[in-house]
Amino acid sequence: MQTAVTQLYATGIMAALAAAFVWSLNFVVPFVIGHYTVFGFALVRFVVSGAIGAITLTFQHDAMRDLTLHSPAFPGRARPRLDQQERADRR
Repeated sequence: MQTAVTQLYATGIMAALAAAFVWSLNFVVPFVIGHYTVFGFALVRFVVSGAIGAITLTFQHDAMRDLTLHSPAFPGRARPRLDQQERADRR
């Protein structure tokens, strides 16, 4: 269990660093891109982000389908999942 938590922390730290790097590109790129416009850079950035999101949804479809507001990804709202029999019993 300790290694799983450590891996989650490492993943979170890497995601935070990547987000900070991408955010900082807004301020650095206009000085570097030369004759391209900031609009063109933003367009490319959003297209790349959308492509990464589409690829993630394609390969992680099963995991994404089970993600709800009551899943452990949202700790303040976590509830145990009910299987089909328990759902039928509650009706």
